[in-house]
Amino acid sequence: MRAHRAAAPTAHPTYSANEEFAHSVALGMWDYLRKSRSQGIALSLSGGVDSSSIAVLTWVMVQQALAELGVKGVQARMPFLRGLPAKVPAAAAEMMQKLLLTVYQASANSSDVTREAARAVAEAIGARHVELDIQPMVDAYGALAEGVLGRPLSWKTDDVARQN
Repeated sequence: MRAHRAAAPTAHPTYSANEEFAHSVALGMWDYLRKSRSQGIALSLSGGVDSSSIAVLTWVMVQQALAELGVKGVQARMPFLRGLPAKVPAAAAEMMQKLLLTVYQASANSSDVTREAARAVAEAIGARHVELDIQPMVDAYGALAEGVLGRPLSWKTDDVARQN
């Protein structure tokens, strides 16, 4: 009887703490999309660090899925996603268009800087991007809050609530 020889260990890349975090979160996002059978992610992209980080992590998710599984592997694990790309060269760009929709929600408090930052992030990672004017909804919600509170909202007393 021959002794069983263990397979040689495979080399794993060494990641920095930030890279390890990005890859871990991207894997979690992929797993959630797969388990929930989701058609993608809709993200309110303000141009700030928080939402931009999620957008970039989605890009990392797509890059990682294609590197680990290839196009056919992605198709096999996500058969519920219609219209996934068939060719490797365009796969990442097509998957980003399919999986991530970013939405900039502009109001009177928005600036051109944040609008441009959101647009630039979306373009850089290849996400679909739309811009919506939500000021009418902000005004309506403010009127509702004033009715409940029995007083007008002000920036002095209601700063955090009005920002959000």
